[in-house]
Amino acid sequence: NARKNARRIVGLLLNGHHQPRWARAEYELTWVVTNASHQPDEDNAVRACKSYLDGLQDAGVILNDKGLRKRSFTNEVGEAEGVIIRVFPVKG
Repeated sequence: NARKNARRIVGLLLNGHHQPRWARAEYELTWVVTNASHQPDEDNAVRACKSYLDGLQDAGVILNDKGLRKRSFTNEVGEAEGVIIRVFPVKG
């Protein structure tokens, strides 16, 4: 199903890279569309990316997704549609 595939994609993208298993982390979510009228609202975008965020735990980037918090959300118009998720450790 789509959720399992999203989680697998994260693991495949990170395959072979040493991941630190952060206890706490923040993420920045950028939603890119080709048409400005198709920009999702923040709640729907975060919900749509939930499986990718869960995949960060599956891949060992974070210990538990309860320690993962959103730092920012932005919509952008670009030449190709997609989603960019950047993850940062939180110290302390």
